[in-house]
Amino acid sequence: MNLTLKIKAALVTTLVVVGAVSLGGWTLYRQQASDHAEVLRIQQDALADAMAADVDEKLATHLALLVRASKRLDESHIVHPAAGARFLEQAALRPPFDGVALIAADGMVASNDPPNATPVSIGDRDYFRQARVTGVPTISPPVMMRTVQHPAVLMTVPLFDADHRFVGALAARLDLLGDNMLGRMGRARIGPTGRYEIVTHDSSPIYVMQPDASRLLKPAPTLTMLDDLDTRADFVTRRTLRKVPWELRIVLPAREAHGPLLRARRALLTSLVLLAVGTVLAVSAGIGWLMQPLETLSQAMRRQRMSPDERVTIDTSASDERGQLAREFEALMGELQAHRAEMAAVSDTSPLGLFRAGLDGRLTYVNDAYLRIHGFNSREEAEQGWIDLLPPDQREAARADWRRIVNEPVGMHVTRRLRRADGRPIVVVVRSAPVVVNRVVKGHVGTVSDATERIEGERALRTLTAIFDATTDIVLQTDPHGQMLYANLAARRMLGLTPQQPIGHLNALSFNPPQTVARHAVEIVPEALEKGVWAGETLQWDAQHRELLVSHLLIAHRDRHGKLEYFSAILRDITAQRAGQQALHRSEAVLRSVAEVVPMAIAVFDRSLHCLLVNQAFEAKIGRPRELLLGRGAQEVMGSEEFAIREPWIARALAGERVRFERDHPDRDQHRHVQVEHIPLLDASGEVEGFVSVTADLSATRAEERRLRDLAQTDPLTGLLNRTGFEQVLDDRAARARDDSEAAELVAVLYIDLDRFKPVNDAHGHASGDALLQAFASRLRTLVRPTDTIARLGGDEFVIVLDGLREQANAVPVAEKVVAAAQQPFDVGIGPLLRIGASVGVAFWRPGHEAWPDVVAHADAMLYRAKAGGRGRAASALG
Repeated sequence: MNLTLKIKAALVTTLVVVGAVSLGGWTLYRQQASDHAEVLRIQQDALADAMAADVDEKLATHLALLVRASKRLDESHIVHPAAGARFLEQAALRPPFDGVALIAADGMVASNDPPNATPVSIGDRDYFRQARVTGVPTISPPVMMRTVQHPAVLMTVPLFDADHRFVGALAARLDLLGDNMLGRMGRARIGPTGRYEIVTHDSSPIYVMQPDASRLLKPAPTLTMLDDLDTRADFVTRRTLRKVPWELRIVLPAREAHGPLLRARRALLTSLVLLAVGTVLAVSAGIGWLMQPLETLSQAMRRQRMSPDERVTIDTSASDERGQLAREFEALMGELQAHRAEMAAVSDTSPLGLFRAGLDGRLTYVNDAYLRIHGFNSREEAEQGWIDLLPPDQREAARADWRRIVNEPVGMHVTRRLRRADGRPIVVVVRSAPVVVNRVVKGHVGTVSDATERIEGERALRTLTAIFDATTDIVLQTDPHGQMLYANLAARRMLGLTPQQPIGHLNALSFNPPQTVARHAVEIVPEALEKGVWAGETLQWDAQHRELLVSHLLIAHRDRHGKLEYFSAILRDITAQRAGQQALHRSEAVLRSVAEVVPMAIAVFDRSLHCLLVNQAFEAKIGRPRELLLGRGAQEVMGSEEFAIREPWIARALAGERVRFERDHPDRDQHRHVQVEHIPLLDASGEVEGFVSVTADLSATRAEERRLRDLAQTDPLTGLLNRTGFEQVLDDRAARARDDSEAAELVAVLYIDLDRFKPVNDAHGHASGDALLQAFASRLRTLVRPTDTIARLGGDEFVIVLDGLREQANAVPVAEKVVAAAQQPFDVGIGPLLRIGASVGVAFWRPGHEAWPDVVAHADAMLYRAKAGGRGRAASALG
């Protein structure tokens, strides 16, 4: 929007007046706001101090009540649920708490009020772990209860026996949705809309208490910076509690806290608006009266702009500012008319076609050169410009595109192929630039040049250069003295030059060894000058001065008068080709030598299955000399029975697949385990032309592997399986169950740990300890069936796997026999008899239904229960 000078003056004056008044009013408003915030802050601080002290006192009172009750507890209340339930009923803890529970040392809930329908464990809860580790009462962060699925806060008091051994805990909860101290405080109000909140005091606070129950345990804002004067934000007062890492917040919504300030601000803004309107009206009337003389001059200037060639009379006689402006305008218009005349003369003599286009795409001006380039006879024919020279089916699309271009504020640069009015094809380059006035596009002006000859020449040169650059042959051009004029990409790579590196200062002969330079002087150049071309082989240097053998063609180019203009050379590197031929002959000889000395039996057959080659190992394996094998069919060479076995594998090899398999092979005097590999034999094009039959004897290797595997799975002290052998047995049973569902029979795992074994080692030495372990292993062998498994896992830990049990109870007598066998005295040849004991944990496993590591872990847990019950006993899930 264009504003008149009158309006601008009125607006500036209004801004100054209103700005001054606004500054004073805003200063007063800010002082009132600061005073209001200070009074509100004092009130809220006093309330926050009182409420924080009250919450701390109530939490301390509840925790002290729980501590007093815990002093009447001992381990019997946890071990015997009935005793624990009677204690909870008589402790009178339910009025202040929403729930009370006795917790065992492992985290299992032993008794609780109200009771739970299912067993619950809190062993993984942080507050339980903290109470167990620190030994002091704790108040938990807010958590979601597993029993009632309510958010709650837990108070936990650890319990210890006379030996200061942790036996459990007394825990009580405050349900955050219940009718307790926290719930009642959360429902309380401060004024009409204010509220209390409690959040955790850490880097990621969550709600402990909030009137909106759905937000409990959800993230709360951190409130790192508070601005009491921000009327958009709630007014918040915070206090950190001493008893727990919580923060009490008293929140007054912004509408209630800053209501008086908001009403005062609205009144101030209304007054400022009324003042601005009145000022604008008054100032506009005064400025309009002062600006009237300039309006007359403006109308005259507008008529001159609309009709540049029309003479406009302006009164220049006035002696005031209006007369001075009129005289300057008249002088400016004279200079403009002279400039237009000069530009018209330049346009008519330019060799480039010049044009001007309007927003509708029509050409409003073209010079004579434009007409000549396009073959137009008059400016009327050129109204549509080059569009009329396109094929008829392309004109409408081109016209729409041109109209779009001349309305855009960016220039254009295109090359177009046209057909002149006289039918001759041409290539023109069109450039245009927008005419922009006050950021508005008024049209385009531009130039047209005839680039037909230049474009065709450049295209031919690009095509030839692309061919040279694409070839792998080396292409060079030099002047008659050898100075380089052109080198394609292959030549630059050979000479160590980059694609853009200048080459005019280089001489081609400097890249030739001395013997090649001599040949150029006496043979190559003279023959090329005489016959026009020379062909042969020469040596060249690459960028590292390594000699390359190349196929060399040199062409001498002469002008139409017979004068030498330049040389062209085409070279092809044949070094690798020659080296490859020589390497092929060497490789064939080496391969034949290697094949004769390797221990593997090797034979080569063609696609028709005729034998082409065998080595000495194959002769020895078959028992016939190669003279009787070469040229024979595969069935005759291998024997009918062996060929029938291998025939499917041979077919796969002839289809291009590399095949490897192992089998037991009956030899003339014994059975052997062999590995057979059929390798497709490919020609240069990748087609299969036969196969190679390689046979390796693995009998000794497999026997050694079995020996090492047995050693790796046996305990050297007792002769029992070690941990690796034990795990292999369980893996095998699991694999059989996966393959055969009927193999998933009941299995018992007995985890055994010797009691009081360490004192034997300490008192009598490790040799006595080893003898005792050997004696105990011997006793275990007498207690189980031959189909069962015994293993020593390490130290004094053993395990027995009982297979094929009909029911779980059948494993209990075996476990009791193990305990009894360990309690019998041991005579290890040192004089006194040694007495130890054993504890046994029993777990049951049906392979295929659960993973064996879980079963072993369960058996270990049962062993721990047996030891906790006094050692020298067996424990299982059966009781």
